[in-house]
Amino acid sequence: MRSRIPCRLSLHASTVWVLLVLLPVSALAQITGSTDYALGGSSVMWYVRPSALYRNPAELGRIHQSEFFLSTNRWSNLSSMTGTHFQPFVGTFSAGIARLATTSQYSLGYSGIFLGQHGVGGAVNINPNASPSVSLGFGVSVHFPDSTSQNSGFHGGLSIANLNPSARPEQLGLSAGVGYWPLRNKLRIQASFVQGIEPVGAFGVEAFPLSWLSLQMGTESFKKIFAGVSVPFQYVQAEFAAGKDGVSLSFNFRIGEPAVAQRTKYFELGVQAYNEERFSEARQMLLRALQYDESFFPARSLAEKASSSLQESSARNLEEGKNSESKGNDVESERLYAQVIKMDPHNEEAQSLWAGVRARNQAYIRRLIATGDSLMEKKNYEQAQRVYEQALEIDPENETISPRLEDVAVLLKFSAQANLTRAKSYLDRNLLDDAQREFEHILAADPKNTQARAGLETIRVRRLNEIVERGKSAFNEGKYFEALSIFSEVLQRDDKHREAKTHFDKTRVALQPELDKYFKTGLQFYVKENYRAALESWEKALIIQPQHQATLEYYKRAQEKQKAIEKLEKEN
Repeated sequence: MRSRIPCRLSLHASTVWVLLVLLPVSALAQITGSTDYALGGSSVMWYVRPSALYRNPAELGRIHQSEFFLSTNRWSNLSSMTGTHFQPFVGTFSAGIARLATTSQYSLGYSGIFLGQHGVGGAVNINPNASPSVSLGFGVSVHFPDSTSQNSGFHGGLSIANLNPSARPEQLGLSAGVGYWPLRNKLRIQASFVQGIEPVGAFGVEAFPLSWLSLQMGTESFKKIFAGVSVPFQYVQAEFAAGKDGVSLSFNFRIGEPAVAQRTKYFELGVQAYNEERFSEARQMLLRALQYDESFFPARSLAEKASSSLQESSARNLEEGKNSESKGNDVESERLYAQVIKMDPHNEEAQSLWAGVRARNQAYIRRLIATGDSLMEKKNYEQAQRVYEQALEIDPENETISPRLEDVAVLLKFSAQANLTRAKSYLDRNLLDDAQREFEHILAADPKNTQARAGLETIRVRRLNEIVERGKSAFNEGKYFEALSIFSEVLQRDDKHREAKTHFDKTRVALQPELDKYFKTGLQFYVKENYRAALESWEKALIIQPQHQATLEYYKRAQEKQKAIEKLEKEN
């Protein structure tokens, strides 16, 4: 790597490890990438790049997708290449090569997120030209965001780059730093301290004026100034930085599905499971969504609600199931226990209770099936069908019931045909009661049977016509009030019966001469304070002419007086 190093370092095997940790901060930043270089090498607390392997391996835990990172200095010199692989609920693994002057360092790292937002990680560094050839790196990072965005709040980080038996304190590569977002998603400021032969302070500012652009500026102990720009594309992020120690160009390639797409997928699955009250599955999906974005607060909030709902619903359904079981309602208790298992498949109490009730219900189903088979032998197909349906309602997955119901349906079809033939025969002979019983029997087994419904309608019309004929006979015999009552009965059953309406109006016309007689008779009873008799007489008058005003007026008065008398009698 071509960088100006203020001290001359021997590449003797015993001192080659010292080379990396004693590099100027800005020179090391060219290994970790252009963005860190532009920030003055101050990114120990927040650096979501695969090359965090060399700066602070704890930050690898914030990478939730597979990536490959290349960094160069002075345009053409490759200073590092690093890859990461993320495994949900396990963590992020990394491997890379960093060039140190005339030698190379091979590193393997791992990091995971703990307590929701914080990272811890380690690295194993191998340099064949060093003695010892293996050293260890270690780092922690903390993040305290607000409740709306990952790019917010406070960051802190601490790392040690070179743990080996022969390293002196100043050779440990100790770094510590803090960062803060004064403008959420828009501006971050950060500062760090790097131990070495001469301790160094580094400061940086990163701004995000646009969704596709970030700008960086930094300084190393206020002696060197650096600046850079970063632009993300669909599969790669390009970074460029320049400063006193040269220029740097980095590329970060995404491999496979982006973390945000995985997060969204599992969040939507979690929401769906939550809405369907599959709370255990919802919690698992939401926790998996958080694996891809630990700062995705909607998933964290809903996961907490799913856990709470799971506990509450499980406890409630278990209690209700036990109550149903104590009352002998094993069907309901099995349903409630099964609901708990659906919400929480690992609930051992629900599984145990469900197994006991399930065994009893299965024995009951076998008895129902045996009863249905016996009814089939007796050709009582309708009752057999009801018994089989009851068994299927208890155990919808029972494969032995459906074939029996299919057999019943075939037999009922033939039986219905025979019943239809018999019912039509009764109808032809005008045996309406017998025909009605047969049609109703058919509809009890097959409510959609159109022929049976048509037969019942024919019976209804015939019976109304018979009543109309009775009314006509009464009319012809001069029994007008009897005829009027009969025609009124028909119209109450069928207000569109044309013949009944015609004869009803004809009868009222025939009774018109009687209107005055009934009105005067009512008046006589009214004067004598016989209000009950007056009302009866006027009711006949109103049947003849419902809108007769004088009758209506006196009828209302008589009603009031009769009610007053009845009230007084009750009080006495």
